[in-house]
Amino acid sequence: MAWKTCEVTWAGPTETGGIFIALKATDGSFERWFQAFPGMQKEMLATALCAMSTGMRVEAALPDSLQEYGVIERLYVRQWVPPA
Repeated sequence: MAWKTCEVTWAGPTETGGIFIALKATDGSFERWFQAFPGMQKEMLATALCAMSTGMRVEAALPDSLQEYGVIERLYVRQWVPPA
């Protein structure tokens, strides 16, 4: 599991009921789609939408491979303070 600080660029449901969230790493290492953990889809969608609507970032626990459409294991809203 890799922890990454990210911006949420897209988030929403699919026609099959899954939740997909597009994340962009703040260190520039990736920008891709991930799936919300199956048992916590609504909660992760709410977290992603909160981050998007407030301009905050998220701390995401992602698969080590960072493979596109990998499953997000944990997702937290994170206060971001710009460097001085």
